[in-house]
Amino acid sequence: MDLYRYEASTSVLNKTGILDPHHAAQWSALSRKRKNGFALVVLYVIACEYDLDMTATMGNRLLQGLFGFSMSTRALLAAFGEHGRTASEKSADWEKIDVIIHKMKPWSHKALLRNRAKVRQNKETAWELVKQGRLG
Repeated sequence: MDLYRYEASTSVLNKTGILDPHHAAQWSALSRKRKNGFALVVLYVIACEYDLDMTATMGNRLLQGLFGFSMSTRALLAAFGEHGRTASEKSADWEKIDVIIHKMKPWSHKALLRNRAKVRQNKETAWELVKQGRLG
């Protein structure tokens, strides 16, 4: 495609708002929030199933082992922190982590793939609404 046609098509798309950067920024923020919410649900399930004394550090270690990513310590402290607890009061459940990761990795990976598929479906639906002018 030559430069003239590219600029013309970009101009038309920009007039409809489809290439407006705020859509990408909003989508990125929503995707990140959904991913973090998903990760917290997984941690809650594991904490309940294994009766864990979950801490923010343990949560991040589990997320790294299960998914290869972590999330903000602030969010994990909000979810699992206990008022007045200090770093010297370590969780007694650290020896369970490798076993839990090994057992829960297949389940958590399937759940992550389902979550990603749902995000993709939501994004495609939102994109269609933007193109139709019903969202934006």
